[in-house]
Order: sequence, then structure tokens, then C-alpha cells
Amino acid sequence: MPSEFQTRKLTHLFHTQDLNRDGSLQWEDFRAQAVRMCERQGVGLDSPTFNGIQHKLRVCWQELADWADSDRDGSIQLREYVGFYGMLIDTSIGTSIRRPPSWLGAIAEDLFDLCDLDGSGHIGLPEFQVFLSAYGANDAQAEEIFNGLDRDNNGSLDREEARLIAWEFFIGDNPDEPGNYIFGRLG
Repeated sequence: MPSEFQTRKLTHLFHTQDLNRDGSLQWEDFRAQAVRMCERQGVGLDSPTFNGIQHKLRVCWQELADWADSDRDGSIQLREYVGFYGMLIDTSIGTSIRRPPSWLGAIAEDLFDLCDLDGSGHIGLPEFQVFLSAYGANDAQAEEIFNGLDRDNNGSLDREEARLIAWEFFIGDNPDEPGNYIFGRLG
């Protein structure tokens, strides 16, 4: 069962993903994230960039829906969402950042690939700002969060840092860890 802080993080993420504010997640919310990311870049919805982002988010949605949509109604309610991630957290007892559970590695890779817009193998501040704009953060907020996540202060995030960030957000229970804010400041 997730702690109070973990539940708070998951609830925050749920609400940032619920872009149409109807109290549930559907594919349309994930597609709207792709639209926001492309609008932020000035990229048209008929472009290969949009198609690539939309495809990545379609895969994320489908995987989430397959596991979290317990009543199979095509939408995910907050209780289903927190319950699903709570189950994953419970199965992660005894794992560590050095030996993370496989599901966490998959999430870290998906997030990294979604953010790494130019395919360079690193996520720079402009890419992170585009990503976080889909969750409602402005550039200044995204820069503040990025600076906390970039622990080696080299101006970019790599896959190893992405795994640590995913660990801190999805499994971590320490409010001081920067990875807790990957999807914006908690409300």
C-alpha cells in the first residue's frame, strides 16, 4: 500500500494527466499531451514529430489501461490508478535503485524516450521544458525542476539519471528527493 506521500505524488500525476479535467484518464488525455508538446515546439499535427510522440504516448496509454483499468470501461479512475501503482510499489519491497524492479526500468525508458526529442541520448533543458509543458508547467518551473534533477550539473539528463528519477518518484518516500517533482511541483 502506498504511503501518504506516495499517494499524494500519484494523485498529482493523475490530475496533471487528466487534461480534460473529467476525473478520469482516457486515450484522449494522452493524445492531448502529444498536442501540447508539439504546439510548444511549433510543430504541426501532421508532422512526423507529432506522429512519433503520439505513438509513444499511445503505447504508454495502452500499457497503463491494460493493467490499471480494472473495470474495463475504457477509462481509469483515480482509485484504479493509485491502486495499480500501489500494487507495483508493494511488489517492489526489497528492491533497490541498483536492482530496480523491471516495471520501473520500463517506465524510466519510456519517459526518457518521450523527453529525448532529438534522439541524442541526453535530455537538455529545452526538451525538458517541452515535456513539462504537457503537464502545465511554465519554462521557469521546468528549469527549476530540471536543475534539481541534473545532479552532476552537466546541463543534461542521461538514462542513469532517468532511472534514479523514476525510482524517486514511483517508489521513493523521501519528500526531499528531486525526482518527486518530475511531473511538476506537488499541489
